[in-house]
Amino acid sequence: MPGEQAGKTCYNDTGVEHLKKTPVSLPRVFSSVLTLSLLLLSLLFAGPVTLVRAEGGLAGPRQIANYTIQPGDTFYRIAHRFGTTVARLQAINLGVNQDALRAGQVIQVDVLAPKLDAKVYTVKAGDTPRKIAGEYGVTVEALMRENHVTDPTQLWIGQQLLIPRTGAVKLGPTAMDINELKAFQNAVNSGKDPWRLNPVEAAQKEGPQFGFKDTDGFTLVSFTEKGKNSGAGEAVVRARHQGVYYQIQLIQPVYHGQGGIWTITNITREQ
Repeated sequence: MPGEQAGKTCYNDTGVEHLKKTPVSLPRVFSSVLTLSLLLLSLLFAGPVTLVRAEGGLAGPRQIANYTIQPGDTFYRIAHRFGTTVARLQAINLGVNQDALRAGQVIQVDVLAPKLDAKVYTVKAGDTPRKIAGEYGVTVEALMRENHVTDPTQLWIGQQLLIPRTGAVKLGPTAMDINELKAFQNAVNSGKDPWRLNPVEAAQKEGPQFGFKDTDGFTLVSFTEKGKNSGAGEAVVRARHQGVYYQIQLIQPVYHGQGGIWTITNITREQ
């Protein structure tokens, strides 16, 4: 149109606005692209639940949670512990220098979102995988596998663990941590958990972490103060679980004879 000025809005004969004739500014274009890119990134990493593929090909609904840095932590170790990737940790912790992590620092981690009906346990001082598993009647292996824990000594206070559903009785030899067993013995020596001094009660109390229920029937089959193979006190307890009979073998791993605690070493199914 005659007399039209640059930067002014133009209209055609029907009064409909059309494009301005203002020259394009390259810096303005780059700024707009950058803003749009940042917006897309914020949308990508925002929100409590996302779907990502973790190391090892594991995929599933995941959520962002706070994590307190422990001594010796690195992004690689944290990523491996939570089944995610270093790249993902970097993306959700843009202001964190991964080469200068310090104990007590709080970062965000990408973790598996619990199922709606899942039980969640918060780790307390003095907890161990064996103790937690026994409390909920699941195996130590199942608890660690459910939470992608590879080192049972790496639990920390405030950590939330998913409790796996109970299943069939776990057969075969059991894993024993001698340091943990010595701690149990010291506790008994100080008057705590006297049930550990009785093989039947020990089988009943420890049994749930291998798939038994404390309401199952437990009876003593045999007992010897010095076994041929272990040289320690040995006992066999028979348990009836869901109509099936099992043989639970126990030993005294620390002290032999009166005053020594009992723990499960092997479980077999009766034929």
